[in-house]
Amino acid sequence: MKIVLGRLILVGVVFLALIIISFHVLNLDTFLGWFLALVAAVLLWLFTGEDKIGFILYLTSRGRLRKDIKVFFKSHQGNSLSNLEGKLKKRLRSFFNKKELDVGFINSATSEECVALMLAMQNQRFPFDYSNNLALSDFKNIARNASKNIFYRDILLAGSLDGINYKNHEEIGKINDNKYDIGNELKEQSDRSFINRLMAADKDEVILFSTTSQISSDIIKIITNHHEKISKVSFFICSPFIIKDSAIESMFSEYNNPSFATPVMQFIQNGDGSINTQLDAVRRVLKITSSITNLVNISSDKGIEIEINLFKRKYPGLKVKLLKKSKFLQIQPGNLTYANNLYRFGVESDSSKLISDVYNSIVKYRNSAELVEQLSLTTSGITEFQNKVLSELTLWLLEHGVTHEDIKANKKELIRTVDDIEASKWLDSIERVICVTRENIQVNLELNQVDLDDILKVRVGNQKGNSIFVGETSNGIPFHITVAMLFIYDGKILVIKKSDPAYDHKYSVVAGHLENGESPRSALLREVKEELGMTLIDFKFLSKEIGVKDLCRYGLNLHDWYIFYSDGYIDIDSIEFDSSEIESVEWISLHELNNIRDKFTQGSSLILKKLGYVNE
Repeated sequence: MKIVLGRLILVGVVFLALIIISFHVLNLDTFLGWFLALVAAVLLWLFTGEDKIGFILYLTSRGRLRKDIKVFFKSHQGNSLSNLEGKLKKRLRSFFNKKELDVGFINSATSEECVALMLAMQNQRFPFDYSNNLALSDFKNIARNASKNIFYRDILLAGSLDGINYKNHEEIGKINDNKYDIGNELKEQSDRSFINRLMAADKDEVILFSTTSQISSDIIKIITNHHEKISKVSFFICSPFIIKDSAIESMFSEYNNPSFATPVMQFIQNGDGSINTQLDAVRRVLKITSSITNLVNISSDKGIEIEINLFKRKYPGLKVKLLKKSKFLQIQPGNLTYANNLYRFGVESDSSKLISDVYNSIVKYRNSAELVEQLSLTTSGITEFQNKVLSELTLWLLEHGVTHEDIKANKKELIRTVDDIEASKWLDSIERVICVTRENIQVNLELNQVDLDDILKVRVGNQKGNSIFVGETSNGIPFHITVAMLFIYDGKILVIKKSDPAYDHKYSVVAGHLENGESPRSALLREVKEELGMTLIDFKFLSKEIGVKDLCRYGLNLHDWYIFYSDGYIDIDSIEFDSSEIESVEWISLHELNNIRDKFTQGSSLILKKLGYVNE
């Protein structure tokens, strides 16, 4: 109705203006003046139809979007990439909530808009509204167009090299970056270029960085066929020890992107298309194990020295092929959260200074014991290594509720993706151990949500109303029940800062008191909704801590804690919290908790100590 009224007013004003111009300026005769004014009014009415106005407004808002993106890029100036991502997420969310991202936008997007999309979409399944018709090919178009942007290439290259503590950005700017291949095209081009340089080498040291993927059969063939050119291979890959080290779980960020940005055949998926995190972890561990086994066998067969280095905490965000003596370097940045090969671009250099500096950075990085573990493996020790990896993986699967039926149902897909003749034997071992363990254990290692409501039901007697539940111990001492939610993602924990003076503005995990008539699960759902304004879906019961002596604002200093856990990512910029209770919401590194343990509420501090996140 407003648009129709606006059109009537606009057409009426223009019609009168044309009449005045026709009669008093152009001195046209009466009929011609009225005729021209009427024709113009009709054309204006047709042109300003609702769809036309919407299109004009869209073009106007698109122009503002492009201008804002340029401003964000210009003001970045080497600041934290996460700060830029936050601005872009917020701006694009505002734009696409009015008109969804679709093929039309992508096909007409500038390279700056594609860069903004790449940064804003990462690490969120639904960053903003987008068309259900978008496909992986559309994501590749975004990635390919973004990779042509110098700003994007520079910040990704600099960010990747920061992962190995190389910070000479001036030298980075000299790298030859004329090629815009991504995905499979990049792999083929970079392998060809590497072979050509290796052919001219003489007993050279090769450095290779990989992620959790099996080192490609093409690289294995290159090393095998040209072994006489190589004296040593220094190979870096994520640690396959999934409990001892955190590198594999840090790669789970690849699962938290829009569905059209996720390759269908690369990960192990559920029937609904979502990623099966636990079974895909099996794929990753076995592919790494396969890579290491293949390299050890090549070392034995061809007499090449093999040095294997494991990323312990996380993958540093880049792939590298380096020939030390021949002065040849390939870098493929991969420090965003998408499946890496879908958006990587490659750069090459033969600069002696750059290569020497990067090599020295790699050596220092390799010698950082907290970041990298060096393996000393021979063919005689490879079986023991495999058994250790499989044992730890099996324990991790048991802890995460995976059954032998799950392994059996996905065995063919796992064998296909691992692509190793030994994969079937490894999976049989895992399946057998899980089956035997579950048959002989007396309690569930994992509880589903139906179990939780029943097993964790608090018997509240005759107490009614919405007041805080108060129980009594066998000695008649009153106590409360607290439910807590630990959000842990990518080595960080989500914390809230209390604004309530009773808690002295200290940090806390998301937690609250159980009310009469509630189960811990229902209390948890209520607390998360109240504190973070979100509906909790994917979470697990972690543990119950009885008799925790922490003083709450209601005066009791004895609490039973029911603790739950989620490893899903939360965009804190999208959280709408009650400022009367919460001052801020933050992600804090788990490694920093010891340094700020005195800044937590008494209850949260005690629970973090009991769970091993904070030392005594």
